[in-house]
Formats: sequence, C-alpha cells, structure tokens
Amino acid sequence: MALENPDWLDASYVQKVLRNHERDESIEVFEISVKPATAKGDNYTSDMHRVCVEFSRDQNGRRIQEMRSIIVKVAPQDIRKEWMINMGIFDIELSMMSVTLPKMQEILGTFSKETLGARCLYLQTEKPTHIIIEDLAPNGFKMAQHELGLDLNHSVLAIRNLARFHASSIALREKDLKVFDKYKKGMFHKDRPIEMKILTNGNIKSLAKETTSWPELNPRIPEKLRKLSDVTYEKACEVSLYREDDFNVLNHGDMWVKNMMFRYDEQQKPIEQIFVRQTSIHLLVISS
Repeated sequence: MALENPDWLDASYVQKVLRNHERDESIEVFEISVKPATAKGDNYTSDMHRVCVEFSRDQNGRRIQEMRSIIVKVAPQDIRKEWMINMGIFDIELSMMSVTLPKMQEILGTFSKETLGARCLYLQTEKPTHIIIEDLAPNGFKMAQHELGLDLNHSVLAIRNLARFHASSIALREKDLKVFDKYKKGMFHKDRPIEMKILTNGNIKSLAKETTSWPELNPRIPEKLRKLSDVTYEKACEVSLYREDDFNVLNHGDMWVKNMMFRYDEQQKPIEQIFVRQTSIHLLVISS
C-alpha cells in the first residue's frame, strides 16, 4: 500500500515550522510537494516524507524567493504502533536528534567541521508525533549502493565518524552526568518485549539453515549457529548491560549502509559521511 500524505502536512503547517525555526515571521510558503522519502521496505520505525517547499521572505528591503527540502518523520499509526511504543524506539530517536545530538555536535564543532547527523528543525511529542529535519540530499549527500557493500574508502569515513560520535558523547557526559540515563536500555535488554527475543533468535536460526548450503564453510559452522540461536538474545543482553564502573560511550546501535549518507568529489570518491537515522541508540560498554 502506498504511503499516504498526512492531512495536517500542508503549506500552512510548513510555514509555521519554517517561521519558528528561522525566527522570521515574513516567510510565506506558497507551494509544497510531498513524496515518500524512502523506498518501500527501507524504513520500518517511522513514515518518512520528503517535502519540497517554495517560499518567499523579506531580505534587505526586498522580497526574495527560496526553495527548501525537508524530511518529516512520523511515528507509525498502523500495526507497528504498539511495537514501537513498547520498544520506545521512536521516543529515543526524538530525544537523540532534538536534544543529545545537537549538544554532541556543538562539542565536536570546537575541533572539527564534520557533521554527525541532520539538524532538527521541529519536534512534536503529542499526536501526531513527528520530527522535522533537514534534507541532506541538496547538500550533495546520497546513499551508497547498498547491494555492493562499503569499500575501504567508504568504511574508513564511516568508522571515523563513529569515533567522533563516541568521543563527543564522552565529552558531553563530562558536562552532564545524567545525559546517558535515557539510553541505558538498548535493543538488547531483559525488559524488552518477548518479540525481540523471538525475532533475534529466529534470525540466527535462519542464518544457520542458510549456511548449510555454503560449500566453502566447515560443516561445523551451521551446527554452532543453530546451537547459538537458542541463547543469542540472552548473550546480547549480557554484553550490552550497562555497568557504571566501565568505560561507556553512546553507541549508534543501527549502523548499516542505509542508515548513512556520503558526499563525493568529482571523481566519485567519498569525502564525507553523515548518519541518517538514530533509531537504536544505546550505551556501549568498552572495556580496557
């Protein structure tokens, strides 16, 4: 079924958002177009809309016209709703993108011009729960070809930005000891719904079955995976458990090719990486 545009997402609403973010009451939105921001099946935790906006405003005594593209992420209201609420995934993303990430970016900006993620333009926690962020595509960012995986150049950029993510979270915690409190329960935690255990262990069981047809593998590997599938979630909860006396960093938690975008030079070499979604933020324990 095609993604339907929300009734409330009209020119008047976008105008209110832009006026608030830009602190400019002269902004007049005269046209918008709303399209899905992701391909079908690419995103499960929210409904994403790309909104192209045409507007005018006063500048230096004259009226100018501009165009802007924004991304509107709306909490799902279909069969995903209950699962999202129980997991707290969308709530975590809202908190991360509107509060924590900007603080981390502010710290990072002291040392580097690199950007961790898209800027938050507007947030609404009451229904319809949604967040509006800048669209990275007009700035030259695009997704890598996920079917090819990431080569060394892409991977180095991603790992370096993840290191900045970790480091800035540590620096932020030195300023605010409570900054980690909201993120102590990741995807793997004993208090999560039983469906997470079923899903995780089931995935490993499916992998074990699939690897039986891989002739290059030792026959013992599928059997090891099959045995591991019974306890995968419990082991993941154990290693993810927050320990106050360990060296903890804020971890992205869902770092894969479709959760990041790259900017390229004229030779199509990646020169900058940025995170797209912050849906599974949790604490990562790094033991020395």
